[in-house]
Formats: sequence, C-alpha cells, structure tokens
Amino acid sequence: MSSRLSTGSRLLDELLGGGFLAGVTNTIYGDPGTGKTTIIMSAILHAIRSGEAEGRCAYVIDTEGGWSLTRFASMAKARGLDPNKALEHLRLYKVTELREQHEVAMKRIRDEVKSSKKPPLLLAIDSIASIYHGQLLNTPINVLASRARELQGKLSTEINSLLHIASAYEAPSIIVTWTRSAAADAFAEHRRAEAVKAILSGESAIDVEAGLGAWKFPLIGGQHLVYYSKNLIRLYTLENASGDKLAILEKSLEQPTNRCARFRIGDGGVEDIPDARVCSVFEYLQEIASEVGKR
Repeated sequence: MSSRLSTGSRLLDELLGGGFLAGVTNTIYGDPGTGKTTIIMSAILHAIRSGEAEGRCAYVIDTEGGWSLTRFASMAKARGLDPNKALEHLRLYKVTELREQHEVAMKRIRDEVKSSKKPPLLLAIDSIASIYHGQLLNTPINVLASRARELQGKLSTEINSLLHIASAYEAPSIIVTWTRSAAADAFAEHRRAEAVKAILSGESAIDVEAGLGAWKFPLIGGQHLVYYSKNLIRLYTLENASGDKLAILEKSLEQPTNRCARFRIGDGGVEDIPDARVCSVFEYLQEIASEVGKR
C-alpha cells in the first residue's frame, strides 16, 4: 500500500484513496477561491494534530502571497492546536520572481532539509502559474511560443527537483495551478478548427494535437504538468447559498477517475458536508438535474 498524507477531510481522502499520494506529484487546479491553498493548510494541520508531523516540516513556495500566516494560525486555533507550535512545522518561501522560485525549488529547499534535519511532511508550489503567467503576458506575441516553451522547461525542472525530494522522503509533492482562461480555450478551438479544415482539404496535418482536440485538462503550466501529475484534482465553487466546493479527481495513478466530492471551507479549513458522498460526476449531475426538475 502506498504511503499517503490525509487532507483532513474524510470525503476528500476517500476520493483520493486515503489522501495525497507520497513520492509523486499531486496537482490541484481551479479558479480563485475554490479552496486550493486551504486544502494544503488543512492537510498540514491534520498531520500536526494526529502526530504525523512530529519532527517533520512542510516546505511551501508561495508565489501569490496567498499563504497568510495569520490565517494558518487561526485555522490551527480553530482545530484546538497551539498556533505557535503549528507554525514550527511550516517553512514558507515567499517569492515574486521566476529566478527566486527556480532557486528555491532547485537548491534552497534541498539544502534546508539537510541542514535542519527536518524531513518534509509535504512540498508545495502555490502556485506554479502565477509568475509563469505574468512572464507570458509581458512577452511580444511573435516570440510567445518560444518563450512559453522556455518557461515550461524551467517549470519542468522545478517539479522534477521537488519530486526527487518527495520520493526520497516519502512525502507528497503538491503543485497548485490555475484553470486556463476562456480566451485560451477559444484560441484552442480556433486552432483545432483550422487543423480539421486542413485535414478535410487533403493538406498535411502537422498539428496532431489540434486535429484530435487533445485539450482534456484546461490548466496553466503546460502538458508536462499533466504527465508529471499522478493525482490531478480540479476544484469548483458551486452556485449555492453555502458556497460549497466540488473536487473532481480527473487523473489518478491508483484510483478510479471522474468521481467527485463536495466540501466546505470553515474556520478550521476544509469541512465535510454531512449528507455529501463520493460519487461519479455523472451521478452528481443527475442529482442536480433532478433537483432542478422538482422546482
């Protein structure tokens, strides 16, 4: 049985087969406010409370300023933990430039794990999309493709570096990214239409991906991120009064995919919804359709 780190949620753990898989890359993506950062914080705090974090430390690269130590301490207090003791299990690297992000992922974390003699509880980049996306927005369109490939190469080496550490210490590596924008999807559809047109007219089909419509996972960071990810979780905020969240397991090394679970965000982080269950996405959509039909 593979080692796993609990998310702190019974339903999310059930969805993932026990929690985040250790020694591999787990990727979480979604729109702002869907609970990406909170899930990681909840996993750390649950491990502290259960004693699993003893002698270990979570190493987190924060590229968006989303890791509020005040929020982390508040969540710890809501879970009955000493906030100061909880903070001792967190090593946070706040970066604003790709150069800093690369240096931390490639060297500083590795050095600190060795010097502190605190094995990683988990390793995370939250998010890998932020600085990457900002770099692309400032790139002239005529060199955009080559710049994207260059940056994705850097991201790939960062993910691989964290993966090596995760594998050595049996800890999960967690990568956070964003959902690709509607504009990017529209561009992809246009690209596919042009490829299909070329195929039907008898021209050589150079762009195989476009011809096949191979855009299954609409995340920012490049296809290499999909290949690296052994668990791929997409998050949504539902349009209901409670602002519930929905997690969908889109790819997994060991678990059945296209299943989902609802959860909430409370004072202590991730909370289970009493009447929620893990089910297939199809079953969940049937339930929604049935509720709408009764109105």
